[in-house]
Amino acid sequence: ALVNLGADAAKVEIIFFGTDTDKFHPRRRDMKVHTELGGDDSAQVVISLRRLEPIYDIPTLINAVPHVLKDLPRTRFVIVGSGSLLDSLKAQASDLSVIHAINFLGQLKEETLAGVVASSDVYVSTSLSDAGLSASTAEAMSSEVPVIISDVLENGQWVEHGVSGLLFKGGDPESLADCIVTVLKNNDLRRKLGQNGRQVINERNSLAGQMHRMHGLYENLAAKTTG
Repeated sequence: ALVNLGADAAKVEIIFFGTDTDKFHPRRRDMKVHTELGGDDSAQVVISLRRLEPIYDIPTLINAVPHVLKDLPRTRFVIVGSGSLLDSLKAQASDLSVIHAINFLGQLKEETLAGVVASSDVYVSTSLSDAGLSASTAEAMSSEVPVIISDVLENGQWVEHGVSGLLFKGGDPESLADCIVTVLKNNDLRRKLGQNGRQVINERNSLAGQMHRMHGLYENLAAKTTG
């Protein structure tokens, strides 16, 4: 966009927001937290961290729940976040008779978020639009939690389907459910997606790496000024 407005492409640098890969780390996985999230130690936990607003399309996740439970009845869904759709989402879950399988946690304190993310088995984002990779998706990837995200805008530039996560057709609950079941049934795939996802964040979006690049830009500018 800057180049289209006349900026010199050689002077344009893109610095990503950066994920704290020490904070969002697989070592924070805690089976006690996992059990609390799933209701018992045998449940598998699917987590969503997007706000409860229309753009994030949480209804598609709710609609996917019955399809997942048909294959994997012990799966539990954790929906973190607040927003205007909370009551309607709970009503939707009740109408579909899946409210027992969903835990609406509300907004979490910052100090507990990393542990909750790392203690989940699968992360899902149903967003209809993202400006690059979302922070919560990056945090899940950094925690080695396999991600399943909607195939919209630039998401495919960050998540390679079947390698560092799975992409599903946005707004399609059956496509989402198929992806969730596939990952939950395959431990090797879940491990591979998680490990590769963390590698992507380490290489392209770590906070330390992005701030190192930013520091370098300031040093170069300062050298030109003083020179």
